[in-house]
Amino acid sequence: MNRIIKVLSILIAACTIQACNTANDQAQQDTKQIVTAGQGSGSIAQAGWLLGNWEHVTEAGKTVEVWGKADDTTYSGFSYLIKGADTMFSETISLEQRGNELRYIPIVKDQNEGAPVVFRMTSISDKVMVFENAAHDFPQKIAYIKVTNDSVVAEISGMMKGLQYAEQFPLARTK
Repeated sequence: MNRIIKVLSILIAACTIQACNTANDQAQQDTKQIVTAGQGSGSIAQAGWLLGNWEHVTEAGKTVEVWGKADDTTYSGFSYLIKGADTMFSETISLEQRGNELRYIPIVKDQNEGAPVVFRMTSISDKVMVFENAAHDFPQKIAYIKVTNDSVVAEISGMMKGLQYAEQFPLARTK
């Protein structure tokens, strides 16, 4: 976990202040439009803007996130960080609708004994999706913020070592 946190910290340090500030401003504006989705309710169709290929390139490496539609109730994704020829981090992700509940389910290599971790949708709007799992070590919250049709910010946050901590990952659409 510490290795991943260090890698993620390097990525954030490499992020331009302008991109992060733009995302924060947009997220604050969008927060006014969020509809609280009690018990994770919402429609997977509301997350359709996430489908596609996304990346962010810095001196620390290239972060790639890819989302596709598996079926009418499931979007499948994967994310990885590469530096040179080395994969520094990778995960598979599933966004699933089960009844009225939306779930974000990552499986991170070398974490949680390879078991999936379920984050339930807590709020959703046309531009913001928030998933939470208070029992997870870190992060406890994962958010996706649509800045434009071709720009998204992924944010992980929660308590780490007794302190509130958050990291943002600006991503640009490549397909």
